[in-house]
Amino acid sequence: MTAEKTEHDLSPEAVLARATKARGDIFPEWKPVAYAIPRTYHLINETGSYLHQYHGQAGGAGKLSAQMRELIAIPALCAKGDMRHTPNHIRRCYRMGMTDRVIFEGATAYAAVAGWASTILQVSLAIMEANNPAYPYGEMPAGGAPQELTPFPELSMGRTRQSTHAESLANNADWRYAAGIDAELARRATAFIDHCLLDGDADDELLGPGPRELIAIAALCTRGEADLAAEHIRRAYDYGMSKKNVLEAICSVIPMTGMITALLTPGNFNAYTQVTAPDANGVQLVPVAYANYAKSLQDFDVTDFDKLDAILTQNKVPSQDRGILLNPQYFAKARNAARLLFAYAASEDSPQLTESQLPSKISGFKPFKAAYLPANVPFFPFHKAAVMLKSRLPMDFTQAVGAMVPGSITTVTEPDTKFSVALVQRVDLTGNYAEWRPEVQLGAAVGDKRGALCGAAQ
Repeated sequence: MTAEKTEHDLSPEAVLARATKARGDIFPEWKPVAYAIPRTYHLINETGSYLHQYHGQAGGAGKLSAQMRELIAIPALCAKGDMRHTPNHIRRCYRMGMTDRVIFEGATAYAAVAGWASTILQVSLAIMEANNPAYPYGEMPAGGAPQELTPFPELSMGRTRQSTHAESLANNADWRYAAGIDAELARRATAFIDHCLLDGDADDELLGPGPRELIAIAALCTRGEADLAAEHIRRAYDYGMSKKNVLEAICSVIPMTGMITALLTPGNFNAYTQVTAPDANGVQLVPVAYANYAKSLQDFDVTDFDKLDAILTQNKVPSQDRGILLNPQYFAKARNAARLLFAYAASEDSPQLTESQLPSKISGFKPFKAAYLPANVPFFPFHKAAVMLKSRLPMDFTQAVGAMVPGSITTVTEPDTKFSVALVQRVDLTGNYAEWRPEVQLGAAVGDKRGALCGAAQ
């Protein structure tokens, strides 16, 4: 704290003066904060000025522009119903030469996550208020709202996708299932999301798919949708957006959400990287969704166990409690590896020879012959935390409870993972108390998705 005091005058007057210089003006409610807890307000201003690139914060190569940060912050404020501060941000956009159209395009991308009522309509109200002469905060440009858009870097970024995967949300398995129930609902809903995020390369839109994904990612993070955000992060990468772009987009909503914890670990970003050929340092990374590790039966060898070990280790998966399921063909191929045959020859009455087994561990993986694996997954290396297995209920659960008591037994399902438990609620008439507890698991769910790979025959 001593060094900070030396560098910055933390008197309330000095803190307020720096904040006013950075922002152009300040809201009056900040003045009691500055006088009561000046250091807190100093740190708020220091952080906010950097996150939103206020005056005195120089941009640079690879950084999101101040305009792009506003396109994220404005709908985030609107989604929280903040009609006091949002018009001030609109006026800042006007001062930077941003038109209503590009502001609405940013809100449209956010609406893919938060809905149009809390974003597009609220942004419209904020624009109306910003153009109201009675609104006292933030300076309007002399000519009013700009009619011509002043270019900023993100307008030319993320407009062409690198891969050729199907784009439309209608191809998603969940929406195909929904289409089987109500085809018209699925058609209309997916068409709206495809429009918001652009289901192909940009045409005459101002914001391409890449910048729109940055807005959607930030919106998903405000809702704690980590897995869904990861899918959109991969799409943003596919449109050429960088890790720095993604991080700065997420951090643009820190002032209104506090979304900062657990965003800055390398493991989180490593988890969003597709498995590719090793880089210059020999590093391969696993994405959040189970990745494919392609190896034909002809080319499969125990040296692949070493490679799989390196992938999981790089992704911070514990080295203990690892296993690998192999279908009978891949299991036999591993048994006949030259490296293992040499080891067998040195052992008398080796169970690997007499009982057609593999060693208890190979490169840290305990091998299991698994004839039940689906045809498209001939092997599955995993850590035990990567999978949650199902349990089976007895036919008559009242017998399992053991007594007839006042209460209920219901099934509770977590909507994202579809993982369920039997929730037991009962009253103990003898002890005069009530209790509830999850009793039995139903179904299955994915655990830590970085902890496994799906083998694939090429």
